[in-house]
Amino acid sequence: MASVIMPVYNGELHLEEAIQSVLNQSYTDFEFIIINDGSTDQSLNIITKYKLLDNRIHVISRENRGLVFSLNEGIVAAKGKYIIRMDADDICYSNRFEKQIDFLETHRSVSILSSYVTIIGEENGLLEQKLNQPLVHPVKQFLTEWYCYCHPAVVMRKNIFKTLTGYQSYFAEDLDLWLRACNEQMQFGKLEMPLLYYRVHHNSKTKQDNLHLNGIKDAVLLKVKYVREKMGNLFHTYAVWGAGAGGITTTEIMNEHYPDLICVGLIDTYKQGLHGSIPILTPFEFDFSKVDYILVATEPGRAYAADYLEERELQLLNDYLPVI
Repeated sequence: MASVIMPVYNGELHLEEAIQSVLNQSYTDFEFIIINDGSTDQSLNIITKYKLLDNRIHVISRENRGLVFSLNEGIVAAKGKYIIRMDADDICYSNRFEKQIDFLETHRSVSILSSYVTIIGEENGLLEQKLNQPLVHPVKQFLTEWYCYCHPAVVMRKNIFKTLTGYQSYFAEDLDLWLRACNEQMQFGKLEMPLLYYRVHHNSKTKQDNLHLNGIKDAVLLKVKYVREKMGNLFHTYAVWGAGAGGITTTEIMNEHYPDLICVGLIDTYKQGLHGSIPILTPFEFDFSKVDYILVATEPGRAYAADYLEERELQLLNDYLPVI
């Protein structure tokens, strides 16, 4: 048996489609745990209606405590061998569970399995391209790629949570879980076929977190922590490539969590001057021999930064890390 876990917070707009897509699965041996996380709209009424129609649905309803608390609560309540993630605004392909569980049954070494997705809602071809790439080197891709593994498309073996002790309180809770799983030598898989319609819209958690830079801030911290603590790259001086919002946010995170490390400069192709007491220099002015590590914090200039650094024989992860 599998356990589908779907947290809901004010999800009335797309909730019926999401629930119906779970109930219509070709694989039927599952319980469907829906956590109403203090919704103030019609979500609970919609959930209650479907509970009366299908006894596989189990409802937890209480005050708002957030996504991470809800996910952990659902995992504790789950009776299934597998944990199937589902969001209240996405739609499963009708064969999603069947395909993923068949794979896990025949690939016993794989603990966490995602799939390709189809973007719906706001048109976003770039995001779909990022999500729909093969997973070849999980640690490297989780550290260097942004959105390479779709969280709500994941199925996991429940027993991994004895080791991982659930989700931790980050806005980038998925990245944190993936990196901790990598540290425990757990194997990841990814079916190279779309099995979830992944909805992108203004009010989605990902959009809201990134609007306030919450997810980005946590991702910067988690990536730097992994490189320093798990890969043993204890750099003392660093520069940040990018003097825009990403670069400034990265320097703030580093100052907060690593105040003993020294930022020797911001690197930007178009900007010059100072950010506080930190000089902003072009790549041609910056002396790379005087810095231990580079944090690349600009998505538009990321490819150029990587090419420039590697032309100077700096290596990904060893010498520089894309954090945005």
